[in-house]
Amino acid sequence: ALIIAFSGWAILRRSIPILVDQRAVQADELRRIIADIPGIVEVRGIRSRYSASGVLFAELTIAVPGATPVDRAHALADRVEEALASKYGAAEITVHVEPAWGALA
Repeated sequence: ALIIAFSGWAILRRSIPILVDQRAVQADELRRIIADIPGIVEVRGIRSRYSASGVLFAELTIAVPGATPVDRAHALADRVEEALASKYGAAEITVHVEPAWGALA
């Protein structure tokens, strides 16, 4: 009975973060990685979690200067996805792009 209880506790302890959708990566860490990409004014709305199989799922919003052409903004979003996938391996990254109207460039 003790072995069963110990095994059950070990499984539960590993599963709790997944079951409660615990944040996988600190927002500040993601901001530091993205800060190296020129053209991004702000990063906000960061959410991340790991799947049971260890894949990182992250969703965030980047703000770009309001006059940025759509194709350039899309390229910046692609660079964010590539930077995070490079750092964390298998990852599903969703990047939303919004204008930062105070930073017209």
